[in-house]
Amino acid sequence: MGVRLMFPSLSAIKWQIITGAAGLALLGVGGAWVAAQFENRSLAKRNGELTDLVDNPKTGLRVVLASERANRATVEAGLERQNAALSGQAADTAARLASTSAALAAAQQRTRAAEKQVAVLMATPIKGNTAAERFADVDALILEDLQ
Repeated sequence: MGVRLMFPSLSAIKWQIITGAAGLALLGVGGAWVAAQFENRSLAKRNGELTDLVDNPKTGLRVVLASERANRATVEAGLERQNAALSGQAADTAARLASTSAALAAAQQRTRAAEKQVAVLMATPIKGNTAAERFADVDALILEDLQ
């Protein structure tokens, strides 16, 4: 009743309205506080879930990231070794190709020389009346060519 003494000009109905409005205001504030508490608990729960997602020692994102970094380093090292091996193989292949090309050129040159020798032998008339004389003449031509 102390508040009524401070404001004696207010009627009973006005006091009831003021009291009701203050009660509604307190009810609204209390409801907002309860809602904030529920939201706070929900956020705290979600925060714990996210922290576990990141920091779990077995399946956490930090563990996965560290594992992926280690895997990447392993793959990069393997790739570097493979690239070095391929470079070595490329150099070896180039050397063998050059050697094979030189051997092919020499073989082609020998083939052309042999073809010229065969052409000379084919253009030379064979002498002799009998088959034995002709074989002896061809044999002599071949022996001359070989010397």
